[in-house]
Amino acid sequence: MKATKTMKAVVIDGITPASAVHLTDAPVPRVRPGWVLVRVKAFGLNHSEQILRLEEITEGYIQKPVIPGIECVGVLEDPSDTGWQKGQTVVALMGGMGRSFDGSYADYALLPARPPRHAARRRAHRIRLPHRRPRRAIRPR
Repeated sequence: MKATKTMKAVVIDGITPASAVHLTDAPVPRVRPGWVLVRVKAFGLNHSEQILRLEEITEGYIQKPVIPGIECVGVLEDPSDTGWQKGQTVVALMGGMGRSFDGSYADYALLPARPPRHAARRRAHRIRLPHRRPRRAIRPR
């Protein structure tokens, strides 16, 4: 039997004061069609995660337990069936991250994706998330 790969992540499932936030071992997400596995290189610390930890975590629409984090920069570890290439640099914002599905406070994040347009001309690509994404907030080089 194959051993499950693990990663370090912040995982919360109830009201969590800052003093109780800690890294724990979690399974590396399994890739599925239409989603990509990103090795997280950086993520933001936002007021929205404080709201999640102290209030919003009690709401029914929050997946529990959840890895918080609504944005990240990383490298594609597994592009699945998206047409992207392993090793591409990506930026992901919001769209349910850290709420409807696990977010970026981890070594890896499994994120929904659409294949990029004109990928060969770009050095960095954004992962387009389903809703609440700012237009032109990220410009690839």
